[in-house]
Amino acid sequence: MSTVKDELISLKYIIKELVYVIKTTNERENFISGYSSNPDYLEIVENYNLVFSHIKDLKEELGFNTATELTILCQHLIHRGLLSETGKYINNNISYDLINCQDETFIFDLSLSIFRGEGCCRHTAAFLQQFLDYFNKPNDLVLTTLSLHNDYNLAKTRLFLNNYFKEKFLGNHAINYVRDEDISYLIDITTRAIRLYTVGYDDNNLAYPFNSKIGTDSDIVIPLYKYSALYDKPKSFQELQSLDKNKQITVCDNMEDAIIKCIINKSLLGDFYIENKKYYHKINEAYDRIIADEKRLRLK
Repeated sequence: MSTVKDELISLKYIIKELVYVIKTTNERENFISGYSSNPDYLEIVENYNLVFSHIKDLKEELGFNTATELTILCQHLIHRGLLSETGKYINNNISYDLINCQDETFIFDLSLSIFRGEGCCRHTAAFLQQFLDYFNKPNDLVLTTLSLHNDYNLAKTRLFLNNYFKEKFLGNHAINYVRDEDISYLIDITTRAIRLYTVGYDDNNLAYPFNSKIGTDSDIVIPLYKYSALYDKPKSFQELQSLDKNKQITVCDNMEDAIIKCIINKSLLGDFYIENKKYYHKINEAYDRIIADEKRLRLK
C-alpha cells in the first residue's frame, strides 16, 4: 500500500517529466522554425557553395560542358572519394539523415552525406541532382523499385497503384533523369558500376536497361513513380523519350570519353581534393552538431 510520501514522489516525477516534454516541444518547434537560419546550417551552405565554385573551375579546366560529361564528373568525384573528408566513399545504407524540416532543403540535406564518405542511392541521387542543378542542366530525381525478379506485370501493377491512389510511395531505390540536348535517359550512380535506362516504347513510366529487348517479360523493368515520399509535388515523365540503339551507343561513347578524360587528369583531380578537404571537414563538423541537436530533441 502506497504512502503519502510515495504518492508525492510519484507526482513530483510526473510533473518533472511533463515540464521536460513541454520544454523539449518548445525547443523542437524553435529548432524547426529556425532551421534555415541555424548557424551550423549556414556554415554548411557557405562551405558547400565554396566546394561547388571549385567544381565549376574544375569542370572548365577539363572542358566539360554537356550534362553527360558533368554527370560522369559527379560520379567520378563521388566514387573516387574526391568529395569525401576521408578520401574514400563507401556504399552504405545509412539509416539516419538530417530531418526534413522544409521541403526545399530536403534533397540538399540528403546530399551532404557524400562529404562524410558514405551513403546509398538516395544520397548519390540527391547529390547528382544538386550537381546538375548548379550547372542549370535539365534533370530530376526519380524513385523506383528494384526487384530480385524481373517481373513486368508486377512493375505495371506498382505503377498503376501509385498513379491510381496518388499515394507517396517509398520505393526502394533512387536514380536520376538527365537530359542532354535532344537525348534523355535515366542513370544510376549508386555504385561505381553505372547503370543506364531508357523508357519503354509503350509506356514512358516504365524503364528498361540500355541494350535490352524492350517490351519483353524477361527484361529488367522498373516503374518511375509519379508520387513519392521524396517529392513535394507529383512528377511528370512525359518528356522522356525512348532511345534507339544508336542513341544509346552515343550516350555510352560520350560517357566513356568523359571517364577517360577524368582518368588522364588524375593529378588535376588530386589537387582539387587537397584544396577542398578542409571544406568537407567544416561541413561534416556542422552536420554532426545539427544531428546531435536533433537527437537530443528526439526528432528521430
